Amino acid sequence: MSSWDSEQIHRLLASSDVDIIGFPRVDAYIALYPYLTKVRLPRGVGNMADNRPPSDVDLVAAKATLIVRGDLNAGIQYLLLQAAMEIHSLPSVFQRQDQFPNAERGDVPLSAEARDFYRNRRPPFWQRYLHFWIGILVHRVLLMLIPALAVAYPFLRSLPALYIWMVRRRILRLYSELRLIETELLEPSRASAKSAGTALRQLEERANRLRVPPPLTPKLYTLRGHIAMIQGRHGLPRVTA
Repeated sequence: MSSWDSEQIHRLLASSDVDIIGFPRVDAYIALYPYLTKVRLPRGVGNMADNRPPSDVDLVAAKATLIVRGDLNAGIQYLLLQAAMEIHSLPSVFQRQDQFPNAERGDVPLSAEARDFYRNRRPPFWQRYLHFWIGILVHRVLLMLIPALAVAYPFLRSLPALYIWMVRRRILRLYSELRLIETELLEPSRASAKSAGTALRQLEERANRLRVPPPLTPKLYTLRGHIAMIQGRHGLPRVTA
C-alpha cells in the first residue's frame, strides 16, 4: 500500500508489463466495512500515450482518522488540524480541493474544537493575529462570554423601562401621601391641621429632591404644582429651594 504520490506507483501504472486489477464487489465491502471508501482510478491516468490503465478501475482505500486524547489542549488541536489542512487539502487523482480533512465521524466523537474548525475552515480570528497562547485564552473567554451576554441582553435592555416604572411608582406614592395630607388639612382640629402642614412641607422637600428621567419630568412638575396649590389654598408657607 502506498499513496498516489509514490514514484513506484507511477512506474507500475505506466508499465505495459503490469496490469492493475480492480477490487471485486467493491460496493459490498464498503457497505459491510464503513472504514473503507471507494475510489476510482481513471482510464489513461498512468500513461496517456499508451492508455494505461486501459479502463476505469474501482479500488478501495482505508479511511484515516486523526485521534487525540480528550484532555489535549485546545490550541494544540487547532495546530494539528491546521497542519492536516495544509498537507491533505490539495487536490489529487482521488480527491477534490479541500475534500480532506473533513468532519466525517468515525468510531470516536468529534471534539468541540474540531467541530468549530470544520465549521469555519480556519483557526479562530484571535489566533490568526495574536500570540498563540493569548489567542487561545481570548477564544476561550469569548466562548464563555457570548452565551452569558445572550442571556443578559434581554435583562439589560429592560433596565431603562424598569427604572422609569420604579420612578413612576415613587411619584404615585407621593400623590397618595398628598391626598391623605389634604384630607387632614380639612379636619377641624387645629393640631391635626398643624401636623398635616408639617407633613406637607416634608413632602415638598422630597419632591424637590426627586430625580426623574426626562419622560417623567412633566409628572414631577405637575406634582410640585399640586403641592403648591394646596399650600396656597390653606395659607401654608412653602419650602425655599
